[in-house]
Amino acid sequence: QWHRIMSRMQFESEEELKAFMESTQGKTIDEIEASMPAYELTQLEKSIDHLQQVYDVGDAEEARRIVEEALAISADNAEAYLVMLDIRQSEVEDEAHPEALPLIEKAIAAGKRAAGEIFEPFTEQGHLWVAPEARPYMQAVERRIYHYMVIEDFEKAIEDATYLLRINEMDNQGIRYAYSSLLLRVGKWEEFEALHRKYKDDGSIVMVYNNLFYRLHKKGINNYTKGLAHKAVRTNPVIGIAIVAPESMQSFMDSAPPEYQAHDMGGPIEAFSYIAEHLLFFIKNPEMDYQSMIGDFMDLYEREMDKIAKDRERQERNTRRAARKKGKRAKPRYYYGPK
Repeated sequence: QWHRIMSRMQFESEEELKAFMESTQGKTIDEIEASMPAYELTQLEKSIDHLQQVYDVGDAEEARRIVEEALAISADNAEAYLVMLDIRQSEVEDEAHPEALPLIEKAIAAGKRAAGEIFEPFTEQGHLWVAPEARPYMQAVERRIYHYMVIEDFEKAIEDATYLLRINEMDNQGIRYAYSSLLLRVGKWEEFEALHRKYKDDGSIVMVYNNLFYRLHKKGINNYTKGLAHKAVRTNPVIGIAIVAPESMQSFMDSAPPEYQAHDMGGPIEAFSYIAEHLLFFIKNPEMDYQSMIGDFMDLYEREMDKIAKDRERQERNTRRAARKKGKRAKPRYYYGPK
């Protein structure tokens, strides 16, 4: 909807754009659109608007009716096919639902039709995500990756992931995370190393820990993996406990420093998500010795946690020492109070 509004505006200067943005402050997207000159929505835009109602209903039958109405308005609404898939999968609680792939294929085809003439040039440039009208297509292809992972057709999943990384070099979708674990799962070591060289500055839990576990698989404990462990444990310091003693996580969290109790980056929720979605997925590769790899990891993990504890104690001592010194400096040079 916001993209639709901006595409209708013809700003002749940066000042006009700034003035427009200021005028929208405090308004809802619907209020902004209602204040603009009359505009005839396309059938696809009408379909997209109609589909938004589905997110406000809790009944599957009602949701299905809304999706079918949206598709009747325009069959180019890729999101509607994916919502229909969500509805059907929730009814049978089966991610490998037999209708999954046909619906995803329909979404991909619809997304490509909706992208129109911008599809080819932006694809060739490797910047398709820049065009908002092409994003439903890319999201549908991403959905197909996860479907292939569920049914264990890893080669097709890798093919789709490679394709999305080619047409969206900035990887706004974060495809590299699933791709990294896929490459570990099937043992494509050269491709894995190439991917991690390309995103060497990515400090996310997936890229950091995947690289550490891969190197432990290949070489075990050495100076290099010690360095990787140093970085990894500071990226998420609770993951070792989540791996070996998930049942004791709550008692650990109750007594842990505040930074360990976060529910976002660096916290237990992130740790459990990584283990469930990545570690337990790629560790099924028969070439990887799980027991040996996890044993090496826990040795490194315990060393790093000891270092963190000692660093914290040293910081606390320095803080107390600095506070004492500051208190002395704060005393007037000439003090006339009681001795």
